[in-house]
Amino acid sequence: MPFPHSAHGEQAVKRKRLEWIFLITAGVFLYILAVYGWWATIKANGGHLDWLEILHNGLETLVGKEFVLIDHPPIPPSQALSIAGLGAKLLLGLALIKGALVAFHSRIENFKFGKVKGHTILCGAGERGDALARRLLERGEKVALVEIDSDNSHLGELRSLGAHVVVGNAMDIATLQDAGLSRARSLVAVTTKDQSNLAICREATTHAGCPARAGVESFEMRSYFKDNIPVAKTGASIALVSFQCRAARQLLLELATEMVKDKAIRDKGVHLLVEADDVFREEILRAAALMLQISGDVRPRFDVTRVGSDDKDRFETRFPESRIVVDIRWHETHAEAVLPEHGEHHPDVAIFALESDVLTLEAAERFRIRHKTSGSRIVACLRSTSELYRLALATRKNQKEGILIKNLFGLGFGSDDPLDYALDKEAAQLHLDYCRIAKSSDPKWNKYPEEWEKLDELTRDSNRLQAAHHIVKRAAWASKGTDHDEVLLIHLARSEHMRWMAEKAMDGWRGPGAENPERREDKLRIHNLLVPYDALSLIEKDKDLNPILKALGLPERKS
Repeated sequence: MPFPHSAHGEQAVKRKRLEWIFLITAGVFLYILAVYGWWATIKANGGHLDWLEILHNGLETLVGKEFVLIDHPPIPPSQALSIAGLGAKLLLGLALIKGALVAFHSRIENFKFGKVKGHTILCGAGERGDALARRLLERGEKVALVEIDSDNSHLGELRSLGAHVVVGNAMDIATLQDAGLSRARSLVAVTTKDQSNLAICREATTHAGCPARAGVESFEMRSYFKDNIPVAKTGASIALVSFQCRAARQLLLELATEMVKDKAIRDKGVHLLVEADDVFREEILRAAALMLQISGDVRPRFDVTRVGSDDKDRFETRFPESRIVVDIRWHETHAEAVLPEHGEHHPDVAIFALESDVLTLEAAERFRIRHKTSGSRIVACLRSTSELYRLALATRKNQKEGILIKNLFGLGFGSDDPLDYALDKEAAQLHLDYCRIAKSSDPKWNKYPEEWEKLDELTRDSNRLQAAHHIVKRAAWASKGTDHDEVLLIHLARSEHMRWMAEKAMDGWRGPGAENPERREDKLRIHNLLVPYDALSLIEKDKDLNPILKALGLPERKS
């Protein structure tokens, strides 16, 4: 959906518009009154002026001049003319006040902002910063926006919507202080460069105690820095946030929740087509490997188009165990060549996210036309929040079997607070349940703290992924039809084990190897449970099943 303006911003724009309408309307009314006053004065005293002179005198009255007709003796003005003269003075005073407010607006806003506390500082007013600022303002939050480019096209409207804009380099602590760093509740860096975002957050947390979030889309940077960011003396934390990663997960979660309702797909496994640029392609594949585990032990099939041999080698080197959870087929050519319109195979879902939104829409539409009878879900992921996105949505409304238009920024933000995770409450409970079970078998167990806030981000994210997939499992249970309960529960438990293995595989973990099947070395990312479901012990199978039973409101089981 398009990003709406904030209520606060709309009220401010409406108030300014009404102020100008009032001044103009009052000016026109007083001018008419002055003209009438001159006409009445002349008529009452038997004088004569032509209409051009009357209109001219009316204008002079409007700008504050006071004079009366001079004859023998002086002729006093009519009551209407006196009222017009007085009104003109008042209107001129209001206009001067309004002009002063406009002229000194920035100084007044700076003075008012100096008293603001608990605001969010956003560094960068590109597409992400603009969309995020609008969402925060929509929630009624205070936003200070730091942007180095004074000609940025987003700044004017964001000011009118209520954002306090600071033009300057966010890596300069003086600029951050101008944005109220010492009074802020959080800082979010979303410039166009991952390195800059991380550097801004380091500078901010060195001088202030507010937590910071760095927009880092590079998987390589996130993988390296997630456990290697030194904590500043202020104690403020830095979280690495990939809006493309969050968008990919949300998109695949929505698709999985719909596809799991189809028993045929649950039985055969999902067939996915992906045609995307380099960065978002990998995020889609990782998210799909996690969310599309809905068919027990059957691996989902991914056809990935428009890739080079280097892309395939890089992915398989980074995720050596991906083959145990997904069947990925790499193709150098485009989607139509891989899956022709009269071919035997059609994907259950096709996702397009190319380097430009126009190319994305064109590729998705071409695939839709040629595969309109295949039943494939076709998704076009757009990056822009501009008019093109709104036009694409409007076009889709006129199509009965159109393309599903998704915006990466909208998907990457939370449904309520755009910076928080909606599933944290359920994820925290999953973690507590895990700790309870672990301590029941080993009272001295203390691998993780029970408090959610004390967990590292990797562990929190693991629980979020499990909580997200519970949404998929609940959808499967709600649409089970004639499936036997026990059969479907085991099917879901197998799917959960595949999802857990996919989570590990997409984080670079490897299996133990046939020569030492019990081997587990966390530092080397080797896990002994990266094995088929049937190779698990009964206790491990229950670890997969019991969280599902609880999510479905069913009693847990004991081995």
